[in-house]
Amino acid sequence: MSAWVDELSQTFTQMKNVVLVTVGVISLVVGAVLVPVPLVPGWPFLLFGAYCLQQVFQTGS
Repeated sequence: MSAWVDELSQTFTQMKNVVLVTVGVISLVVGAVLVPVPLVPGWPFLLFGAYCLQQVFQTGS
């Protein structure tokens, strides 16, 4: 049963990483497009995208 749990955990981690990369890239693109627009703030999208990508690609502990 331990192997089954490990495989399921690895699958969920891979799915989470795919979702975070997708959301992060979309947020960065939307933020980059909205930064020059004066009425709509694009900075929150840039920060959120950077945070999502940082969660996937962080190194260390």
